[in-house]
Amino acid sequence: MWQAINFTTINRLSCITIEDISLSLIVVVSLRCYRGLEKKKSRYFDLVETDGALPSPATIIINFLNDTIMNVLTLQITKDSFQAILKGEQDVEYRYVYPSNVARYVYFKHDGKKYKRQEDIPDDDKDVEVLPVEYDALYLINGRRKDAPRLTVEVKSAEFIIFTDEDGNDQVFEENGKEYLVCQVWYHLGKVLSAENI
Repeated sequence: MWQAINFTTINRLSCITIEDISLSLIVVVSLRCYRGLEKKKSRYFDLVETDGALPSPATIIINFLNDTIMNVLTLQITKDSFQAILKGEQDVEYRYVYPSNVARYVYFKHDGKKYKRQEDIPDDDKDVEVLPVEYDALYLINGRRKDAPRLTVEVKSAEFIIFTDEDGNDQVFEENGKEYLVCQVWYHLGKVLSAENI
């Protein structure tokens, strides 16, 4: 029912009236499925390179029964957390945001425009909003083996969290001579959509 596909490089599909698509693997499916991808690209997945587009995630899931696709974030996870999510005992999964992974987890909104990198934002007095990249599901893997247990879990919502000290001041850390906020993205989880190698 669900087929997972990894996307990393750019290829061109000249037979379809859309532009460069971030694909490392082109899967031949019925034309109606491609139309479904094109129709839903702005909501579910950045298939087309456009101004202000956010970086494509590592994985999408295509439902070939109703031509819908899901924007999915792939994460490694500990055994305890994996089991707790599987059993419905844990409904939040979080990740720290660092300079090296910032584009995977958040984007910046300034003066109505979206930016992937903080350094690209104009230096002015206008507010900058930090927002989580929207994902429809998490693809959670416990281990590095080919047959490692895996879960696909619905994401109901996500929030960007800045840590503060007991006086209410933002916590910061230093990397390469620059200060950064100590922050996380929290993913609030819904139902388990699929399980593998359990």
